[in-house]
Amino acid sequence: MAHKGRKPNRLKKHRRICGYSQQQVARALGMKKANLISEWERGFITPNLDNLLKLCVLYQTLIEELYFERLQQCRTDVVPPPLEARITNELCEKNINENETR
Repeated sequence: MAHKGRKPNRLKKHRRICGYSQQQVARALGMKKANLISEWERGFITPNLDNLLKLCVLYQTLIEELYFERLQQCRTDVVPPPLEARITNELCEKNINENETR
């Protein structure tokens, strides 16, 4: 169960599955100390995108697996725009792409 304000994740689970210590993960990411790895695993802070992608490579998994619960929450939080707005956005993108090629 996640504590209020913490971001649930599966970082520790995947690190352990791979047999790494926090210090080994920190070194693999080019960090001197493992305290940031601990903060990530406990959900106090979230790794930046570069570090998150590096963790995925190191643990041989996907972001969706590391932050499954957060992804599920995002799926309920995000409401797609109405169809008319999507069509308008597609036309806008098409015009931008055409102007960039000129």
